[in-house]
Amino acid sequence: MKSFQRKFSGESDIDSDDLVRMVAGLARAEPGITLDGIARWLQGMGQRTPCGGLRWSRSSVKNLLDRAKEQGLVRETETA
Repeated sequence: MKSFQRKFSGESDIDSDDLVRMVAGLARAEPGITLDGIARWLQGMGQRTPCGGLRWSRSSVKNLLDRAKEQGLVRETETA
């Protein structure tokens, strides 16, 4: 029922920890990618923001990337 409620309300099925890992993986796979580039990639994949929106901002991506760096999932040199 909860999954149905999330889909109906427009919320993402992916939690913020998954988003952190997704952004970290992209930063490792594409060294030098910009915040705008990550935002475009997430939008292109149809991935919703943590608040359930469709449009990604640089600040939302930066927050996820900062969390990934804090967790040791990505190094400073892997992003532009």
